[in-house]
Amino acid sequence: MRLTLITLIILISGCSSQDTIRNTTYSINFPLNEQKTTSLLVDKPKTISPSHPSGLDELKQLDQVLEVKDILRLTTPDSHLFSRISQLEAFDNSYVILDRALNLVMEFDKNGVFMAPVGRTGQGPGEYQAPFVIKKCFGEKLGILDTTSGKVLLYNEKREFEQEIYLAAPPHQIYPDANFIWKQKNTFVAPYITQNFEATRIVNFNPVTMTPSWGFGKRLDYTRRKGASGWEYSCFEQFNEHYWIASPYSNKVEIYSNQGFLSSSFDLPIKEPLKESDFDEITRHTKKRNSELFTKERPLKFVGTKDLVFIFTGYRYILTDQNGKTLNANLKPAKIRPLLSSKGNEVYSEILPLENKDSFNAHDYEILKQKGYLATIEDDNPYLRISVVKP
Repeated sequence: MRLTLITLIILISGCSSQDTIRNTTYSINFPLNEQKTTSLLVDKPKTISPSHPSGLDELKQLDQVLEVKDILRLTTPDSHLFSRISQLEAFDNSYVILDRALNLVMEFDKNGVFMAPVGRTGQGPGEYQAPFVIKKCFGEKLGILDTTSGKVLLYNEKREFEQEIYLAAPPHQIYPDANFIWKQKNTFVAPYITQNFEATRIVNFNPVTMTPSWGFGKRLDYTRRKGASGWEYSCFEQFNEHYWIASPYSNKVEIYSNQGFLSSSFDLPIKEPLKESDFDEITRHTKKRNSELFTKERPLKFVGTKDLVFIFTGYRYILTDQNGKTLNANLKPAKIRPLLSSKGNEVYSEILPLENKDSFNAHDYEILKQKGYLATIEDDNPYLRISVVKP
């Protein structure tokens, strides 16, 4: 049996001392009428029709597109274990891993050896209570979204605390599970909550001056007016110079330029997508109905390589190029967790320790066997699977 999970005592300290941490704290609040920039939206955006080039559309398994490059054993000190790889960000010389269950943010070298924790739990500057999103930021820095305190913390290349941004309470706060983009020092982009149906879905603001500049993306306001959850955000990522947005209430994906102009949109090839009429019977008291709707396929996650985008719908992957052209609409996940993230042409996923070794696919099993991992894998941390897109 796998060892009992132990919080990494040596990694996380509840100390709230502020003596050694520089306090650089900002707050932000958006006026209700701040984002009425409908001029940024094209009235009739170009719609991309799904197409299926010969060969690629015939593949049925995700592993037919991805080739395993390596599997890393993630080692932690003194046999302390963590539970899951909730999120992973790949840097030039390391991997940073988030374990939401244990509120851990850890850095490992390229060989999978533990280096150090990033930040610590607490309520002081540079400390987090419930880290939910980690994100690679400008200059190899790391951003952590803490849902409990409602702030984003920035750590430099040495993983020293540098800055934190407090996001105001509703109706002007970043979504608690929202992805954010901070690839330039003066540009922070994220979905945010507002009761203003005319406001855009995404806001771009300057984290140095703390002033919003512009927004983009039309809100699906019918979901709120009919009593459904107001969380219309689902997927938000940047590939090359474009932002991709999708909602759990729709099968539409929108692609915006880095200036906020809608350049294209396309519908995912889903047989029974959610539509506006699905919400006619929903009220705040019909949670069962709302839950039933969310068993339907819907866009849940974007993972992009240099040329491709993998869109996870909960049941399968839809593969497109970075213009939104569908290349394969029915890639079934392999016997691994959904894709975590990517860097260049590499794609990362998690392999969980299993007592039944037959549950591993054949290729993974051979690599684990060759590297001598099978003897201890039942009582070990999750493993990191590194794949590359096949030529």
